[in-house]
Amino acid sequence: MIGTDVASGRMPVWPPDTTYKRFLYERILTTTQRNDIISWVNSGCLKGDTTLAPPQPTYPRYKLCGIPSMVLQIPTYTVTSNGDMYNCFAISTGLTQDRWLRAYEIVPGNGNIVHHLVIFLDTTGTATSDTGGNCFPFGYVQLGAWAPGSEPTVFPGQVPLKAGTRIKAGSKIILQIHYAPGSLGQVDSTKMRMYFYPTTATGIRPVYCTDDLKKPVFSVAAFSTQSYLANPVTLTSDRTIFAVFPHSHTYCDSIRVWADLGANNIKLIRIKEWNFDFQGYYTFKSPVKVPSGYTLRAKHTFTNPNATPVNSCPTTSCEMILDFFQWLNYQAGDENIDVASLLAGDSLLSCPPPPYSQFSASTSTICQGGCINFTDLSTNAPTSWAWNFPGGNPSTSTQKNPQNICYNTPGTYTVTLTASNASGSNYGCGVVSATRAIIVQVCTGTGQNPSGLMVSSIHPNPFNETVTINYELQSSAFVQGEIFSMYGSRIKTLSSSYETAGSKRLEWDGRNETGEKAPAGIYFFVVKAGNNFAEGKMLLLPR
Repeated sequence: MIGTDVASGRMPVWPPDTTYKRFLYERILTTTQRNDIISWVNSGCLKGDTTLAPPQPTYPRYKLCGIPSMVLQIPTYTVTSNGDMYNCFAISTGLTQDRWLRAYEIVPGNGNIVHHLVIFLDTTGTATSDTGGNCFPFGYVQLGAWAPGSEPTVFPGQVPLKAGTRIKAGSKIILQIHYAPGSLGQVDSTKMRMYFYPTTATGIRPVYCTDDLKKPVFSVAAFSTQSYLANPVTLTSDRTIFAVFPHSHTYCDSIRVWADLGANNIKLIRIKEWNFDFQGYYTFKSPVKVPSGYTLRAKHTFTNPNATPVNSCPTTSCEMILDFFQWLNYQAGDENIDVASLLAGDSLLSCPPPPYSQFSASTSTICQGGCINFTDLSTNAPTSWAWNFPGGNPSTSTQKNPQNICYNTPGTYTVTLTASNASGSNYGCGVVSATRAIIVQVCTGTGQNPSGLMVSSIHPNPFNETVTINYELQSSAFVQGEIFSMYGSRIKTLSSSYETAGSKRLEWDGRNETGEKAPAGIYFFVVKAGNNFAEGKMLLLPR
């Protein structure tokens, strides 16, 4: 499938036709890259030198770097219908002065049910939420939109295209969220992360977002392929078009958007194979000037394989023609601006990868009243550390390598480390913290070590081939080592035998009892020796 999809151009997914118009952030392969992949597939997908393999990529929850100026989040909402729902959540900005918005990203709380959303600005601050399922907030200023595959919106922050959207004091942001059919009972908490210019910033050019091209009423006949033109819009002033967002539903085959004046034609975007799962604002490499008097146009082609017509309506069972633009009032030379160079090295886009939180302990089993030293082993250059030591003294620390954490009460305690940098935290698979169990025992005799079991190290962790669990037996015992999923299911028994005292090790190759590869994710090991036990967490990376 990889070879076929690469050869056909379906992978990597990049809907816009690059022979028609070019955009930033194009996910495309060169001819050499494509041929290399096809040749590799045809040769049997042979594994190369794994020592030269790049590190596993990390996929942080947020795409914009740093701490946002404001985060607006809808109240936790449980969907109340199995049909299409269009709900409006009006959220106060709390602004006491006007601010210029330079960038934002939408983070769906539940990507399985958020079909798309449109962002509106209520400058009066009087809008109210409407979760009745049929909310269409016409009459408000539109800020943008989000759909699956959308990237964050970032406007250049320097001349000659220092741009943004003014958010007036007292305004509310309205998130009109379309919940897809079949979402009854599911929970969402979508949020919008916003980055403002400093209050002292000047010379910012306003960006406008408008859904200029639409056709409210049309119908695709049964068993047919039909094309429709959006209602045309003739400009009365020169525009600088920064980005374009064509939108239809699942019956759409292709979309073309352009502007013309007589025989003169300005190409904006063409998508030959529409894919609803990959859409959003496409930013031009250089803004496109569309002079006054030109007419914006769009053509959408649909195929209806059903025995009944497909009509136009906002729901996913119907179709839609709705094309958005982000634009500015034209200034001389706008069409020659290299947007990529203005955004190159932008602090909002050049994120260091978030750390994988990892740590070691000088021991995992101690006597009552004993102390432990902890060492940070996190990757990707963390800049802050949040340790929690339940039962320990002190119980928290922000040091990189906390020393002399003492435990006075017998029991088993879970130590937690969350390592962070400007991109946040990411232990893997949505988990942001590393944990480890500490066992505090009652010991007889001054200065004696606890009898039983001590896990000294787990490495490598995360892993994608084999992980080794090293432990110490203080005395001979029957040892049982097991691997469990994060849901508590036993995956594999590693050991079940009598062991003499000394240094021991268990290895797990990431497979279950039948020899099948376990899926990537979080797993737990439990080692039992007599009446003693130790446990820990491991992250199996994709292979």
